Amino acid sequence: MRFARYRTGNGEGIAVADAGDDTWAALNEKDPGYLGSIETFIAAGGDWTAVAQAITRWVGRMDIAEAPLLPPLANPSKIICIGLNYSDHARETGMVVPDYPTVFARFSSSLIGHGSPIIRPRASNQLDFEGELAAVIGRARARYRT
Repeated sequence: MRFARYRTGNGEGIAVADAGDDTWAALNEKDPGYLGSIETFIAAGGDWTAVAQAITRWVGRMDIAEAPLLPPLANPSKIICIGLNYSDHARETGMVVPDYPTVFARFSSSLIGHGSPIIRPRASNQLDFEGELAAVIGRARARYRT
């Protein structure tokens, strides 16, 4: 199951499609029965299967290519990135394979939706636009939590 956040003239919405399907069911924030944002579901610990079923029952269908996609979350609290985390990637970039992967942070203001143009700051001559995404969502206790 795939979820996407998008924007149209009617505002933001959530779309859902089965893993092998390109037919997207969509609910926009102005539609009756709108269930809220993805962050709302995460905070509530909601049942994602029920969310997907509610959206697919909605008659709205959309061509996902016609709506600008937004980052999956509007304002994630933490974005922790791991670089050079596998040896093939280090070799393909001509870098030495590190003993430990590089850990760095990203900020929500630097995220864009799939297919959106990347804007290079004037102060930069190059961009690293490659990215893989893994989302870890949960409520487990941390080991050294106070």
